[in-house]
Amino acid sequence: MAVLDSSLAPSAWLPADADYLRRFLALPQLAPVAESCAAELRLQAQLVANPTAPIEADALQAVADADTQQNYRHFLAFRDALLAAGSLEGCYLALMRSGRITLPPAFITDLVETLVTHLMAGMDDAYEARAAEMLWRPQRISLQ
Repeated sequence: MAVLDSSLAPSAWLPADADYLRRFLALPQLAPVAESCAAELRLQAQLVANPTAPIEADALQAVADADTQQNYRHFLAFRDALLAAGSLEGCYLALMRSGRITLPPAFITDLVETLVTHLMAGMDDAYEARAAEMLWRPQRISLQ
């Protein structure tokens, strides 16, 4: 099985690009709903058009729903960590080495799933594939 190794050439790492970030904007926690205010709709449209563009603090403050504001804060923190690292692998390593992870687990889970899926591409061993999936999929243990 391939291993994430910080000695590998960063040029071979997955880029932290707009397409990767747009996936998160479609999640139920960030996608607009019928009750979304105009400020939320503008913010969503701005981020979908360019997920890497800076967001003004007042654009986030104008969102009426406090939970939605918090969801966008988490997304923007994740986005900023990705952009600062420059790659998904770099972001993962920076987060894990920092010893202080403040992002919600859903972002870490998606990051791990994306990295492991990329590392496992082309592998034909079903046991390795299943073992790799254990890194991000919930597991249940039974004594029966």
